[in-house]
Amino acid sequence: MLRKPLFWIVFSLVAVIATLVSTRYFSQAFPIVTLDLRMDRALAMEAAAEQTAVRGWGPEDYRQAASFDLDRRAQMLVELEGGGAEAFRHMLAEGLYSPYRWRVRHFAEGETTETLIRFTPQGEPFGFRQKLPEDEPGASLPPEEALRLAETEAVSVWGIDLTAYDRVEQGQEVRPGGRTDHTLVYERPELRVGEEGRYRLRLVVGGDELTELTHFIHIPEAFERRYEEMRSANEAI
Repeated sequence: MLRKPLFWIVFSLVAVIATLVSTRYFSQAFPIVTLDLRMDRALAMEAAAEQTAVRGWGPEDYRQAASFDLDRRAQMLVELEGGGAEAFRHMLAEGLYSPYRWRVRHFAEGETTETLIRFTPQGEPFGFRQKLPEDEPGASLPPEEALRLAETEAVSVWGIDLTAYDRVEQGQEVRPGGRTDHTLVYERPELRVGEEGRYRLRLVVGGDELTELTHFIHIPEAFERRYEEMRSANEAI
């Protein structure tokens, strides 16, 4: 059979067709993202150290650990239910959210206090989170004062345009040490990812200082369940 010309003619035609199909649809099946990566690991650690010196974040005598990662849950939501690979590239190009980011952790052996500082691939600050011990004492601000402190610092220090956001959640928790932590969540009402995904911002006031500023995409529980089922099915296959 392998010696018959017809076999090789058909085989060649199939190979040509397969090549053309692969060329046409490869970018859709395996989307290629071009990142403007201006910050490397050394620059991320240097910038985090500068931020820590200016903000007075703990712990003292910290060690550093840096990594570059991707918010895969957000990527999956956008690509599966928010418009596909093209929508994901649009989100990156317009700066709506940075799923790729540098994360620099400042920590010390045996200490609960630690700080996580985030940067975009271009080297722009993209938020932080300072973890404080539960029993660390601190101020207990009334909700309206904590709100004013958080929003003032988000705007004046971090350059957040809060006029583009609506406040959707506000809560507080009294810690064992007497400190009251306030959590505020904001949402961009005009932007969605699919039917239920939302661009959000979380601010946390620990005592009388801003201890967290985090950009994130709210992932609906229904999608989480569908994603887990799909992943389990893929692993089974």
